[in-house]
Amino acid sequence: MNKSDLQVIAVLAEEGNMRRASERLFVSQPALSQRLQHIERDWGVPIFIRSKRGVSLTAAGEVIVAFLPRC
Repeated sequence: MNKSDLQVIAVLAEEGNMRRASERLFVSQPALSQRLQHIERDWGVPIFIRSKRGVSLTAAGEVIVAFLPRC
């Protein structure tokens, strides 16, 4: 995991929406979705729950976000 992966998680947690997060990160939605899948596969745990209403943190995701550095 690198710094950009942590930024993806932090922005998604803040926005709760793939479209807004992709705009903030200056990437396309499909690229952001693929990156998130890669991060979750590397960690071996789902970090976000995806729904038509957006994304929300899983219990594991809440723990990860709690340890992210505040910017």
